[in-house]
Amino acid sequence: MNFLKLHSKTEISKPELYNSITQNTEDITVTNQLTFEEAYAKLEEAVKTLEAGGTTLEEATALFEDGMKLARICHQLLSTAELKITKLQRSLSDQISTPNQDESNG
Repeated sequence: MNFLKLHSKTEISKPELYNSITQNTEDITVTNQLTFEEAYAKLEEAVKTLEAGGTTLEEATALFEDGMKLARICHQLLSTAELKITKLQRSLSDQISTPNQDESNG
């Protein structure tokens, strides 16, 4: 079952939600093909499930572990985006300052 389908308005039992989240997280950590938005949505769902309670200790522990993996993925994706932005800013700054230096030397 696709996790994004779980976000619909239909009621889903906690064990079914737990199984869906953990199955998808295992796939994610192997392939690491999630977008930030997908990883964040899965993380939010895991947190909501934990906050709602009613899960067994084993389910809660697995959800917490999966949540930590998802948080790590989100952090990595954000760090990558931040690095790209920093490089673009430096490149733009270099492009702007270079013509001014050429005019003052010429």
